Amino acid sequence: MHKIIFRKYFSSVVRFGYLQESILIKCHLSRLMGEHKLKISDLATATCINRGTLTRLYQETAERIEIDVIDKLCVYFNCQVQDLFEYRKDAE
Repeated sequence: MHKIIFRKYFSSVVRFGYLQESILIKCHLSRLMGEHKLKISDLATATCINRGTLTRLYQETAERIEIDVIDKLCVYFNCQVQDLFEYRKDAE
C-alpha cells in the first residue's frame, strides 16, 4: 500500500520490502488555466469546486484530490485525466 502526497511534483516515497521508489505526479492545472486565461476564482465559480482546493492544485500542494473534482475539471477543460496529471517515475 502506498500513499501519494501531492507536493511540488507531488512526490512521495513508496516502500516495497527493501525497494524504495519515488512517485512523481505533476499537475498541469496552472498550464491549462493559463491557456484559457482563467483566474482561480473564475474556475471555482464555473465548476463549483472549492477555491482552496483549486489553489492547492494550482500550487501543487494538495495532499489528496476527490474523483468528482477531477471529473469536473475534465468536463470544464474538455480534456482527459492525463491532460491534468502526468505520472513520472523518478530515475534515482
